[in-house]
Amino acid sequence: MFYRAALALALSATTLSAPLSRRASSKKGLTYDSMVTNADAATSQYAGSVSWAHNWAPDPAGNVAQGVEYVPELGFQKFESSWSDAANKALGSGAKALMSYNEPEISAGGDGGSAMDVGAAVSGHQAHMNPFAGRALIGTPSVTSSQDAGKGLDYLSQWFDGCAGNCHVDFLSAHYQSTAPADFGWFKNYIGSLADFAKSKGIVDSQGNPQVWLSEFRVTGSDQDQQSFLDQAIPFLEGNNAIQRYSYYMVDNSGATIQKSAPVGNTYVATS
Repeated sequence: MFYRAALALALSATTLSAPLSRRASSKKGLTYDSMVTNADAATSQYAGSVSWAHNWAPDPAGNVAQGVEYVPELGFQKFESSWSDAANKALGSGAKALMSYNEPEISAGGDGGSAMDVGAAVSGHQAHMNPFAGRALIGTPSVTSSQDAGKGLDYLSQWFDGCAGNCHVDFLSAHYQSTAPADFGWFKNYIGSLADFAKSKGIVDSQGNPQVWLSEFRVTGSDQDQQSFLDQAIPFLEGNNAIQRYSYYMVDNSGATIQKSAPVGNTYVATS
C-alpha cells in the first residue's frame, strides 16, 4: 500500500449572521441528500459554523455556501462514468479531498450502501481514485460501524489486503450508526478502534497522528438524548488528534434542521 502523510487542512470560512453561529470548525461538516435537498438549502443556514459538506455524490446539486468546501464522493458504481469530470470540477472550485465508495459492504436501496464485493471496490478505487493522488487527499471506502463479519473494519481490512499496495489512501473514512440509545462510552471506544486501525495501515501524518474522517455519524433517541450525546461527542472529536473531519447525519429535506430537529441542529452547530 502506498500512502503519503496527510497535511492538516486549514479551511477558511466566512461567518454569516445566524442565531447560534460561531467560528466555523475546520473539522465540522454537513451531510445532505441531494436527491431531496439542494446544496443551497443544505449549507446556507450553517455556513458560519461548518467548513465542509458532502452528499454521497460527485456533484453538489446546486451552489454550496461561501466558506463551505464541497467534498465530492464517488459513492456508487453508477457515478463512475461521470466521476472524473465531476472531481476535476470540484478540485478546480477549491475542494481539497475526495471520498471513495459509500458503505460498499451493505446492500443498496433502503440500506443505502453501494453493495460491492471487495474485488470491485478495490479495482474501482484503483481506476477512479488513484489518478488523483497528489492532487487531493483521498479517502478509503466509507464503511459502517457494524462489527459483523465482512462489514465495517473487517470489510476494510479485506479491502486493504486486496489492494496489495496499489490503492492510494490519505485518510480512513468511516461511519457510526447507533440504533440504541446514545452511548458515549461505546462511541469513544469506536473512535479509538478507527484510530488504531488507521495507525496499523500507516495512515498517519508526519507526527504519527492517525488520519480519520467520521464522515457520517448519528444516534437515536429523543432530542434531549441526542443533544446530551452531542454535548459530549463534539468536544471529544474536536480535541482528538486522530479525527480530521466529522459530520452528523443529516440535514433534512428542507435544509432547515438536522435530524428534523431544530434543537438537535442548533446543538450540533453551536457546540465546540
